[in-house]
Amino acid sequence: MKVRDAIELLSTYKPDDEICIAWWTRELFEDPDGEDPSVEAWSHAVAEFDREEGYEHMNRQMWVLIHGALMDAWSDGQNEEGQSG
Repeated sequence: MKVRDAIELLSTYKPDDEICIAWWTRELFEDPDGEDPSVEAWSHAVAEFDREEGYEHMNRQMWVLIHGALMDAWSDGQNEEGQSG
């Protein structure tokens, strides 16, 4: 995904809205020599991630984690606004 696409998606929210978000950048990874991957290698990895529906797989995992946390909060007596009672 291009940064401009993420910015466009995020522009529908207010600056103070709470969201859960994750992203990975080239600099977070190292090649076998301990260097940042090349732009070409990173572009290949991103294209493969997009092609293999990586977002959908990650979205499912994230949904399960977030839903589990919400279920824990609700079972502890927190309402929709995160307040007790």
